[in-house]
Order: sequence, then structure tokens, then C-alpha cells
Amino acid sequence: MLRMVRCQYCGKEVALPFRCRYCGGLFCVEHHLPEKHECPGLRRGAEAFRELVAVREAELAAERRRRRLKPRAPALIRRGEAMELAAAAALVSLVYVPTFIWLGGLVVACSVVAAFLAHEMSHKLAATNLGYLARFRLSKLGALLTLISALPFVPIKVIAPGYVQVVSIGRLPSVRDEGLIAVAGPLSNILLAAVAGAALLAGCPLASACLLFAKVNMDIALLNLMPLPILDGEKVFRWSATAWAVLLLIALIADLRLTFWLL
Repeated sequence: MLRMVRCQYCGKEVALPFRCRYCGGLFCVEHHLPEKHECPGLRRGAEAFRELVAVREAELAAERRRRRLKPRAPALIRRGEAMELAAAAALVSLVYVPTFIWLGGLVVACSVVAAFLAHEMSHKLAATNLGYLARFRLSKLGALLTLISALPFVPIKVIAPGYVQVVSIGRLPSVRDEGLIAVAGPLSNILLAAVAGAALLAGCPLASACLLFAKVNMDIALLNLMPLPILDGEKVFRWSATAWAVLLLIALIADLRLTFWLL
């Protein structure tokens, strides 16, 4: 016979309680998450982390004084992250180069790399500006699916080689923050496509390159605005259905027009 245990937050008796890994308390399924039972351990962990960071910064400052080194700003992208970004951008380029090879492989590759990096870095910058830690991660499954999509005879293309991992210290991202971080990527692609369109209307001599750059950006924006759990669209929709609908409509109409002009 199972022994009933009371939830330490609401007092509900449960047969299979959850133990919080931060404070060690026993809770029901409704209150097992740290933020659901006002977990004191989560706050203590955040305070301990801040103290550790402060101590480390003091040690680094003392080391600089000893060596008379100038303080350096933290790197926007570290070496490992840069390598993963480069690999992901190369995989995405492989999907587009065979389709638009008549425009020149280098032109296509540069357009894809610029659009992809703008999308991912916009996510990262939005997250860091909101006070979170963020890093691009190469997904093994996503990279494999993207590589398969590069084959010309594959009808459905899945372009998702990686994602920006957002890490919070002492708090969980709110729906608003998640929406703002998610919308930053597609919005950057829509803005870049608009710049390419404006250059085209202004009489830019590289008309084909401008069209291609706009098309690639709109493709990335449209794909990521789909309201699926693994894509940006789901988080944007939960935050603001109006913003999601407006951006999706813009991306859909623009992408169809650009496809008609290019093909």
C-alpha cells in the first residue's frame, strides 16, 4: 500500500510526490516546478551564482593589475560557437546553391550565409539585451535533415541546422521575453529583404543578387514563423497573435511574389 504524502505547498495528499532538486521539498504535480512553490533554493542558487561571478571578476581584475593588462570586453561569439555557426551556414547554403546555381554559387552562398547569420545573431542579441545568456547550438538531427534537404530530388526541405539556446539565471523567461527573442530572427530577415527590395527599386545594377537576397531572407522568415513548437512562430503567437499574423502575412505575400519573379 502506497504511503500518502502531503504537498508542502498546498497540503494536497499525493501517492507519488515530486522532490524539488533545489530545496529538497516534496510537492504535488501542480506545484513541483520551482517557480510554482516559490522555491527558496532557486533564489539561493541565483545568489550563490552572482557571488561566484563577483569573486571571479575581482580575481580577474587583480590579475590584470598584476600583469598590467587592459580589460577586454567579453567576446560576442566564442570560437566553438563560431565553428558551429559556420557549419550550420554551410549546410543551409547547400540547400540553396543547386536551385539558384544560374546566379553563381558564390553569390548564392554569400546571400544565404548573411541571411542565416542575421537571423541567429538577432535571436542572441535580443536575449542578451533582455538579461539572458545565449549561445548558438548545432543540432545533430537538424543538421542531418538539412543535409538531406540539399539533395535535389527531396521534395520537402527541412532547413533547421541549429538554434539559439537561451539560459536564464534565477528566473524563467516570461512569455513576453520568449516572444521578443523569437520575433527578432524573422523580423531581421524581413527588414533585410526590404532593404534589398529598396535597392532594387533604386536601380541597383545587381538586380538578380538583390532578388535572391530578398528571397532567401523571406524564405527563412516564412519558415520560422510557422506556429510549430520547434519554430519561432509558436513563441511569437503565444506572446502576440496579432504580431504573428501580421508578420506571417507579410512574409507569405512577399515570398510568393519573389518566387514568381525568380523562377
